[in-house]
Amino acid sequence: AKPASPDGPPPATDNVFVTVEVSAEFAKERKKEADEKPEDAKTKDDAFTSRLKALQQQLEIEQKLKGRTFEVSKSSVEALLKDKAGLLKKPDAPAAQGGPQGMPQGFPPGMGMPGMPGGPRRAPVEAVTPPIAVPGPDGQ
Repeated sequence: AKPASPDGPPPATDNVFVTVEVSAEFAKERKKEADEKPEDAKTKDDAFTSRLKALQQQLEIEQKLKGRTFEVSKSSVEALLKDKAGLLKKPDAPAAQGGPQGMPQGFPPGMGMPGMPGGPRRAPVEAVTPPIAVPGPDGQ
């Protein structure tokens, strides 16, 4: 294979170019509950105001990425390009999920993994250290 010449096209890669657009619509005011106490309303209003301010600052920062082009690996983007049917596709056979009861392939039947349903469970491991004497302040 020849190396790419400086004047020629760059070598082919599996990367794609992506641009970013960020937008948001924030609630103008907080929805108040019917049985809300005045002191609770003030606390919740303050929390809403501070959260709204933080979100607006984050939006300003992220909007600085608008118009930039990023080179991303194709495998990172493929999951985003799937349609709903492709995301919800169910496996054709139970063998695709592993061994019996959804166990990974290679586990013998009847052998359960700790914390997994189905199969024997092991007793928890306990380690006990014998007590030791600690000298007191006067050295005894």
